[in-house]
Amino acid sequence: MQEKALRLLSLLREALSEHPLLLELEEREREMTEDPLFPSLVKEKDEAGERYADSLRHKTGEKEAALRLIEARERLASLSSVVHCEECYRKVRSLYHSLDEILLEPYRR
Repeated sequence: MQEKALRLLSLLREALSEHPLLLELEEREREMTEDPLFPSLVKEKDEAGERYADSLRHKTGEKEAALRLIEARERLASLSSVVHCEECYRKVRSLYHSLDEILLEPYRR
């Protein structure tokens, strides 16, 4: 029984690796990471996050630091390559959620 389950899981993993949504997600992630603006916006967001954490530790300038962090996150999230990647990611999550319900939900009861 266990061997059969492992064989079937292997087949499922193989089928998923060839699924159009997962292939599209890989492509969107590649496009996002190759976007010339992406690294600088990630760096800006990370630095704003560090400044915000520092402001909380020192209890000074929290509001300004929080605003800068929000703005940096928004700039990153609004980059078209990030938007397309996020849209595709949501579809893949939905696929995985459906698989979870089909495969595992009967065992949770």
